[in-house]
Amino acid sequence: MKNLEKIILELRQNGFLEDKPDILLVDIPTEKDLQKGNLPKIVNKNEIFAFVFHPYYDIKINTTFDILYPSKNIDDWKETKCALKFVSVNPSYEIDYIPNGYSALCLFEFEKGIPEMLKKLSYFMDKKDPIQHDSLVLTQKLVLEKIIEIKSHQM
Repeated sequence: MKNLEKIILELRQNGFLEDKPDILLVDIPTEKDLQKGNLPKIVNKNEIFAFVFHPYYDIKINTTFDILYPSKNIDDWKETKCALKFVSVNPSYEIDYIPNGYSALCLFEFEKGIPEMLKKLSYFMDKKDPIQHDSLVLTQKLVLEKIIEIKSHQM
């Protein structure tokens, strides 16, 4: 059976993911990180900053996501609803998209509160415990359904 990374790479190569955003949440910034540059203030308890990486195409602010899963186990996916609200690739200014191939500090707003799963993210520059910590993927339901379909045909 192909592993998840190979399935996602295959979906990217055949163009399936071009109009279906997915993004890797890597770390949570510390208070010190949030003091750099002109970052917006968090205005409600449903917002959270995260460092992200997205290597394949630009993702504009206000893009919405409805699935969250740990990168180590897609079977632990959760339904959520969130929007990308702010992007900074440089602490001195904001832009309205995550450029392909860049890491960025982003603000996400979750409609129904911040999912418990986000506790799996470590703080930026902290040592990651492979049991306690994981990177997370935000994506859309169509992507999840396609991955599950491919996995089920390989069993």
